[in-house]
Amino acid sequence: MEEISSQPLDEKLKYGPASWVPESYDVKYLEDEGLKVGVLENQSIYGPDVNGVRYMTIYGIKGLSAYACHANALGEEDPEVSTSLYEVLDFLTSGTEEERHDLTTNHKLALKVGEINLRVVELLDKGHRKQLGIPSPSTVNRAPVPGKCILVSGHDLMDLYAILKHTEKEGINVYTHGEMLPAHSYPILREFKNLVGQFGSAWQNQKIEFGTFPGPVVITTNCVIEPLKSYRDRLYTLNETGIHGGKHINLENKEELSQLINHAKSLPGFDDKAIQKFDKNTFTVGFEREVILDNADEKAVAVLLSLMSLGIKNIGLGPVMSAFLTPTVRQALQDQYGIMPVDIRHLLEDMAYMM
Repeated sequence: MEEISSQPLDEKLKYGPASWVPESYDVKYLEDEGLKVGVLENQSIYGPDVNGVRYMTIYGIKGLSAYACHANALGEEDPEVSTSLYEVLDFLTSGTEEERHDLTTNHKLALKVGEINLRVVELLDKGHRKQLGIPSPSTVNRAPVPGKCILVSGHDLMDLYAILKHTEKEGINVYTHGEMLPAHSYPILREFKNLVGQFGSAWQNQKIEFGTFPGPVVITTNCVIEPLKSYRDRLYTLNETGIHGGKHINLENKEELSQLINHAKSLPGFDDKAIQKFDKNTFTVGFEREVILDNADEKAVAVLLSLMSLGIKNIGLGPVMSAFLTPTVRQALQDQYGIMPVDIRHLLEDMAYMM
C-alpha cells in the first residue's frame, strides 16, 4: 500500500491559524494572544465601517452553521448550503482587494448569508416537524410545581427530548429556559407529563435565574455565561458547549446521564412554600410556524440577515447593539430597513411601538 504523506496537499495550508502552536496554555497568555488578532486587527486594514459589515457576515456564518449542525443531526442537509458558504468565505479571504474594501459589495455578501440561512432554517424546521410533530398553540406555565427538577436551556430540542424520556419515570420535572421555549409547541414533547413549564426569561439573565433554580441546569448549545459560584456545581454542558471547570456530559453515556439524574434527586427541588412567590400567569406559544427566540450574537445576526434579505423592515434590535455595528452602518441599516434599537429599560414602550 502506498504510504500516505502527512504533509498538507496545499503549501499554503502549512501557514495561518491552523498551524499556530501556543507557547503556553496558561489562560492569561491565551487571552493576551487573542487580543492581537480579530476585529481590532482587521479594523486597521478595512476601516471600521467595512470591517463591521464583514464581521456581521462572519457572525452570520457562525450562526447559520450552528443551525445547519442541528439540521444535520436531524437528518436534513443541502449540499448547496456548503457550496454557498465556501463562496462567501472565499470572498472574505481571497476576493480582490478592491471588492474586499468596498462597503456595498460587502453589504450584498451579508445579504447572501441571510439567504443561505433561510434555507438552513427551512431544513431545521423540516427536521423538527418530522421528529417532533407540527407545532401548534400551547399554554405554558410560568410558575413551578412542587418536586425535583432539571432546567434545560439552549436550542437543541432533541437533547430536551432525551432528558424528558430518561426522567419521566424518575419523578423529575423538566423546565425550559430562554431559547428552549418553542419546545412547548411540539406535540411529541408535550406528551411528556414531566415537561411542566418555562422557568426564567432570556439567556442574558441566567446569572440571576440559574442561581435561584433548585436543581441541575443543562446547557444544550451556546448562550452560556461564566457561572457564579452559587450554581457552578449544578451546571452541565452538552455537545460543543463547555465552561471551564464545569461538568460536560454525553446524554448517550448511561453513566454520565445517571450522574445528572442522581444530582437532581439529591437537590431540594421546589416545595409548596417556594412556589408561592412565582408568577402564576401563563403564556401561549406555537402559532403556525416555529418561533425562534435568540439573543446570542451569531444566531441573532443570521436571523437578522435573513429578514433583511427578505426586505422586511422596522426590526427592533437589542437589548444591546452589536459592537461591530458602527454609527455609519447603524444609520445605513436604519435608513434602508428601519432598524431601531430596543432597550429593556423601556420594554413596554418598545412593544407598543412594534405592535
